[in-house]
Amino acid sequence: MKRIILSTVITGFLFTACQKEDAGAPTATNTSGKGGGPVVLAISPVPTVFTKKILAEQFVGTNVGATPEASFDLTAVAKSYPNNVYSASLHVDDVMASNATSHALKTLTTQPLSYPVGMINRKPFNGNMFIDSKQFNNAVQMLLNKPVDCGLAISTNIVGRSARIDVHAGFTATLTSSLEVHSYLIEDGIISNNPDFEQANSLNTTPGNMFYGAGNPIAGFEHKNVARRLLSANTINGVNMVPGGEQVFTNWIDLPTMLSGNSTYKILSFIIDTNTQEVLNVQECVLGQEKDWN
Repeated sequence: MKRIILSTVITGFLFTACQKEDAGAPTATNTSGKGGGPVVLAISPVPTVFTKKILAEQFVGTNVGATPEASFDLTAVAKSYPNNVYSASLHVDDVMASNATSHALKTLTTQPLSYPVGMINRKPFNGNMFIDSKQFNNAVQMLLNKPVDCGLAISTNIVGRSARIDVHAGFTATLTSSLEVHSYLIEDGIISNNPDFEQANSLNTTPGNMFYGAGNPIAGFEHKNVARRLLSANTINGVNMVPGGEQVFTNWIDLPTMLSGNSTYKILSFIIDTNTQEVLNVQECVLGQEKDWN
């Protein structure tokens, strides 16, 4: 995995963090708080009610034969709940692995995992945080109607090979937990003729399976919602976690070269309770566009 260096300077209500990977990887500069610089894009005032949104993450790999079916299940649960469930594929030990994968593994477990395996809001389901893709739908259903006191909006602007990402965190109640905003750069729809992107398929000889006869490996496999980078992990100031409170994190990133000619970049942001690691709410925006609250 590439080496990650984080440096933080805090002055009053101004929080600035710089995240840098090795040469050739993108860099991001993050500024939080009302005094952190002008935010000129059109995000409306903090609403009085937020929609509950859910993050479905899954660790996968091109050399893991069960990945095709697990990836299909991940995409299916997001399609079943449009505008409520957002997904991220965290690749392990292949050409699409990134600091997003290494950070999640380091933060969430000290034990080796058997891939593919996923998480819904990083919250245990039937006693386990890491669950099989066949359990995703039930785990989502248990969380959809939970009340939520925070939400996100995102503004993005592409400038040449760089992009500015303004992530707004808002609140409808007073919260006392330790909260952070994390953001992934997502590349969706990666299809490549490069053999490094071929997908192992252990179901190639399983009659009745949707991937029966698809080949092993599968050439030209479409890799959905791949987490290319963790852009930021920013602490929310407690003074902003009140009804109507808001904090803005500004991220500048040098965009890496897309892995596929027809893929799409998106920003996937989420609020985490650092005490429990639970994801409280989520928002996603196509890079170059904006997504208002809810």
